[in-house]
Amino acid sequence: MDESLVEILRMEVKRMKQLAKSDIAADEFQKTNNTIKNIIIALLITDEKLKTGIDLYMNNSKA
Repeated sequence: MDESLVEILRMEVKRMKQLAKSDIAADEFQKTNNTIKNIIIALLITDEKLKTGIDLYMNNSKA
């Protein structure tokens, strides 16, 4: 899942660069910016779940 999100993030960043060079409406630029922000949040949430899972496993192994 992370690989897919990273690939989408790459595509959206490229799109953002293209939009910055063109005379595109601000709402399209804002939509792309929000998409990038949401992808980053999704990646952070996934990372936090992994850390929590590892912590729970390690704590359970010690008991």
